[in-house]
This record gives sequence, structure tokens and C-alpha cells, in this order.
Amino acid sequence: MKSFESGSLFLFPTHVTVTNSHEFLKQKNFYVKEIYNQIAIDSDGIQASNDKGYHGKYDQLIHNSIIRNLIDPIIDYNIKNNYGFKDNVSWSYNSIWINLNKPGCSNAPHVHFNSQLSGIFYVKVPLNSGTTRFFNPSLMYPLEGFKLQSFLERSLEYSCYIWNPVEGQLLMFPSTLLHDVNANQSNDERITISFNLNLFCK
Repeated sequence: MKSFESGSLFLFPTHVTVTNSHEFLKQKNFYVKEIYNQIAIDSDGIQASNDKGYHGKYDQLIHNSIIRNLIDPIIDYNIKNNYGFKDNVSWSYNSIWINLNKPGCSNAPHVHFNSQLSGIFYVKVPLNSGTTRFFNPSLMYPLEGFKLQSFLERSLEYSCYIWNPVEGQLLMFPSTLLHDVNANQSNDERITISFNLNLFCK
């Protein structure tokens, strides 16, 4: 008989929320058309994490009521219900823009500055058009290679976690969480909407 008690303590978890929009799936073509309309207005975009792909200006969709009427309620629900925030916590956009990766395009590893939460809404993600990879905040994490896969699936102690995107899905995560998008290996375009949020107490 053992003469001790032992357990595990998982410190510093990273909170990521996942929401699926049924509204988007019902009217996907309508929203995709609006995205292409916005790209036509700002066809040059800017250079940021994008490797050859399109990255809209950071305020590109701030005043777009069509896109915001789709995304704002999802953000608001998560802020009020899924993060354990105080009742007086509210939010505003720091930025919201479009990403479009043609075949061969990708996004380099990056974090988002001057905000507390960031998010991705998957508009168009053909098969093999690029996964989103999240990197362990403990960048020197040395233990993954020694652990059973069954344990890793429970504990999520990966050095890099690969997220396979689904159209109409919105992810929210801390802005400091390092992430990237691997190369689009499909024959079609991959489209997402990204945003950064500032939190404040009312």
C-alpha cells in the first residue's frame, strides 16, 4: 500500500472559445459577396503577418453593419457568458479586417498587440486551405515528446495545437497567444475575418 497521495495541477491554462454560427451557414453566399465587395474597395490591403496573401486595413470592417450584425452578437455572448468576466466588463473593437489566402499563401507566426482578446471567423475554408496553429505560451516546453497521446488529448499539453477550421466558426483567444496559418494547398481561396478587442470596466 502506498504511503502518499499524489495529483496534478495544470497551471496557466489558455482560454479559447469556439462558436458555430447557424446564421452564417444559412446565408453564406450573401456574406461572401459582401466580403468580396469590401476587398474591391481596398484591393491593396497592407503587409502584416500575410505571406503573399491579402490582409485588409485594420479598420476595414469597423463600420460594416452587415458583418458586424453577424459577428457582434457572438462576441457579446462569449464576453458575457464564457470567460467568467465581472458583470461590468464591456468591449469594443480595436480592429477588424479581412484575410484572403490564395493557393500557396500563408500567415507567419504572430501575436496581436494593444488588445486583450482576438478572434477569427472562418468565412471560406476549402479542404487543405490552411489550418490555424496555436503555439504553447511556454515556448521552451520540453515534455510533449515523452507523453502518451491519450494523455496529451486530455491535458492539451502540446507544444503546438493544430485547429482544423470550419466555415461559420468563430474562435476567440488571448491576443498574446502566438499563432499562424500554414500554406493554402487547395485550388481555391481561403477567407477569414480577424479582429482584436479592447476590454474595459463600465
